[in-house]
Amino acid sequence: MQRELLIRFPLWKLMPATGTVAKSSLGELGLENEMEKSSNALLGRAWSPGWSNADKALSKFLELHLLDYSNNRVKVGQNSTSLLSPYLHFGELSVRKVFQSARMKQIMWAKEGNSTGEERILKVSMF
Repeated sequence: MQRELLIRFPLWKLMPATGTVAKSSLGELGLENEMEKSSNALLGRAWSPGWSNADKALSKFLELHLLDYSNNRVKVGQNSTSLLSPYLHFGELSVRKVFQSARMKQIMWAKEGNSTGEERILKVSMF
């Protein structure tokens, strides 16, 4: 019976910065180029960071937009996106949670006899 070697590393310790640390604005750091500014401005208005805001956005989408999402998601002439992308991108919301929440909504609609809701969620998930 072989034993796996267990190597214990010393605890990692944060060391204070040496010298002076200059304060910089975001503009001085150059993290955003000119092409990104308009997109980032829109993102700043539509996205509030944090998991609690992600849950609110998901709940709002499920209650107000899920039923029509399968028909409207490909239309470019109107605001038809879920607005969940930044929450998914930054890990504040998981794809699994979105899927499970939509599935629960589908089951709820089935119990209520809402066949339109059931079919539309199936249509979105099959695409």
